[in-house]
Amino acid sequence: AEGAPTYYTSEVRRSVTIAGRTVEATDAESLTEYVLQPDGTINGRQRIACYLAPNPNNAEGAMFMEVGNKAVAIYNYSFQMKEIGGGCVQTPKGYTQCK
Repeated sequence: AEGAPTYYTSEVRRSVTIAGRTVEATDAESLTEYVLQPDGTINGRQRIACYLAPNPNNAEGAMFMEVGNKAVAIYNYSFQMKEIGGGCVQTPKGYTQCK
């Protein structure tokens, strides 16, 4: 909705998997938009971009040089969040937290 309260997040992450002598790194960036609707629900959109890692010791490293650090996969998602149940939740430490 035009003028609705909106919140944005951005995250850049690298995951490293080590299996024996093989090391695999994956880089990803996510951008997310949350928009509060008049009925209290939140509509969201998320874009995730995946990149090759610059590892000269594997085929992925060679492909990294070809693509020039550009995203090799892009995923788009939309979602909606709404409150379920009452306004209170039990925390993992046993406290009741209400809004």
